[in-house]
Amino acid sequence: MYWTEIVPALVLGAVVITLPGLAMGAVLGLRGIALVSRAPVFSVAMIGVAAVLEPMLSVPFTPLTIGAGCAVLTVGAWGVLRLVGGRRGRPDGVPAAPLGEQLLVAGAVGVAFIGIFLRVKQGIIVPDALAQLSDVIFHLNTVEYILDTENGSTLTVGASVSPGGAPSVYPAAWHDVHAIVHALSDLPIVASANATVIIVAALGWPLSLLALVWSLRSGEGPPQSSRLSFYAVGGGVAAAASAVAFPSTMLTWGVLYPTMLALALVPAVVAIVIELIRAVRRRQRREITSLTLQALIGASAVALAQPSALVSAAALLLPFLLGSLWAPESRPSPRLRSTAVSLGISLPVVVGLWILVRPPRERWWERGVLGHGETWGPTLQEAHALGDFLTSALGSGSVIWVFAVLTWLGAWACWRRPGSRWLVIAWLFSGFLWMVADSWDFSLARAVLVGPWYNDAFRLAAMTATPAALLAGYGAATIADRAEQLLGRAGPRIPTGWVRGALAAVMLGALLLTSSSRPARDAWGPVSRDYEVHEHSLLLTEDEYTVLEQVPQHVPEDEVILANPWGGGALAYSMVDREVSSRHVSTMVDSLYAPIVEGVGDPAQRDEVCRAVTATGAYWYLDFVDSADMGGAQDEVFAPLVEAAQSGLLDPVVVEGEVGLYRIDFC
Repeated sequence: MYWTEIVPALVLGAVVITLPGLAMGAVLGLRGIALVSRAPVFSVAMIGVAAVLEPMLSVPFTPLTIGAGCAVLTVGAWGVLRLVGGRRGRPDGVPAAPLGEQLLVAGAVGVAFIGIFLRVKQGIIVPDALAQLSDVIFHLNTVEYILDTENGSTLTVGASVSPGGAPSVYPAAWHDVHAIVHALSDLPIVASANATVIIVAALGWPLSLLALVWSLRSGEGPPQSSRLSFYAVGGGVAAAASAVAFPSTMLTWGVLYPTMLALALVPAVVAIVIELIRAVRRRQRREITSLTLQALIGASAVALAQPSALVSAAALLLPFLLGSLWAPESRPSPRLRSTAVSLGISLPVVVGLWILVRPPRERWWERGVLGHGETWGPTLQEAHALGDFLTSALGSGSVIWVFAVLTWLGAWACWRRPGSRWLVIAWLFSGFLWMVADSWDFSLARAVLVGPWYNDAFRLAAMTATPAALLAGYGAATIADRAEQLLGRAGPRIPTGWVRGALAAVMLGALLLTSSSRPARDAWGPVSRDYEVHEHSLLLTEDEYTVLEQVPQHVPEDEVILANPWGGGALAYSMVDREVSSRHVSTMVDSLYAPIVEGVGDPAQRDEVCRAVTATGAYWYLDFVDSADMGGAQDEVFAPLVEAAQSGLLDPVVVEGEVGLYRIDFC
């Protein structure tokens, strides 16, 4: 498949994650850069909420109905603001950005998109390459389930794990967005997944970063008119293309599509909360109403994508909240009282999220004093982890020195400005949490600190990318600012606009080159290894791909395929549209198919087996290999079918090497 073939899907995906949000943002009073930068978080929230509400009204999930649902939600927000009088006059408290700054922002988003796209392209090799990681089975099959059942509700989509699965809660915002892109583009489901990855990582995340850096520019940091803040707006966005930890860690571990979407939205949510706290301090009632609604929408977007990312937002906000305790007023004042009220609400929310939003196995108060943080263990020594964090390598084995030095320079520049110090502390704190996950031994302290992220260093590494990218942007801005000063002193009198435009272009070009440097390409090497197809691929080998492609030619649409999900056969559901006995690696064989799997090789159970085959239509077996050897109990369950295929009891229909499609024809 050629990359040009997914261009329409990329365009459609860009529309999906921006158009609904643009309408909602306009209703909320946002304009200009603030409107565009927050569009993705609003869009994802509305898509996810519409997908939850529509099944309650017997409305099927389709791109058209979800679009209509987003329109209804937008009208509802307009009505709420009309009722309470909360529409904002300006989105950020400053005049509209001049043309030069708008061009800088557009260029920065373009640089980020190109840089991240090129790295993702390098990582996944071809647009229809499958991530050879076990979680991809669930994610692709869930998208197929949403389109089959016309139900994308987070409240019930957990039923996708097996044909007879009971409805259960699972955050489905990623799957809803992917399902819409897939339905509109008509690409193979793997290609539409990769297109969605590119849109979220290369467009959604840079726009979200723009929301945060724009908020910092217009808030209590450097003055709006300063040179540094001008360059930092573009640098903070463009530097995202050089961040090692995101989105690469999400594509080589898991694969963690929902977490990637949630973390991409976190910067915009942080920006909204910061503006809300500032509005409370200033007692701006109309803005408080709009920003409160924006914060609720943003939080719902993250929660519907991956709730653990709410704790990531809390971790990045914590330094800002604690810094706000040191109010400049030395005596009681309305502003000080407003600050106390906002912190009295927000700090308990942060602590509550940290304690409660964690997987059941990480709830230490339920597990007692033993066995803390058993999900994922450490891999590095503390000194190694510290060095990796400071150089932004984060376990990748590759140091992009330009990015690292820019991050240090940006940290120094921000620390000199009291209003921006919290960003430096957020970077250090997120790095500390990553070090805890990747270098501390199992302990209660480790479970308390990093349990919300499953004690997983990959998720925490991805979180550090947001403050690191912004600091690197400030570092690049510091250099551009200094260059402008030197040119103003040494050179002939040149209009300031021309100087800034030229320096901004040089800055963006340098950041784009950094994202394509040899260290940056090396950092994506592990991703490429997880997308390659060969005879030892962990999920689908070359032979298994060949067999799977021929399944539709032999298996009727109303019949079922028995397959060990750890061997990759469960992907027949999403990739070739045939029902399988289990759609997720963690799901054991459904009771409907258990008599077949257990008794297929026992002549004494032949009648019972044939009754089950006839009743379920499970005439087929995909004999794929569990190359990762992680199936455990599943491998044991399917052992009778493996033996039956090898002994000639089953009829071979398509065989390639050691794998094949077999039919149960003795009934």
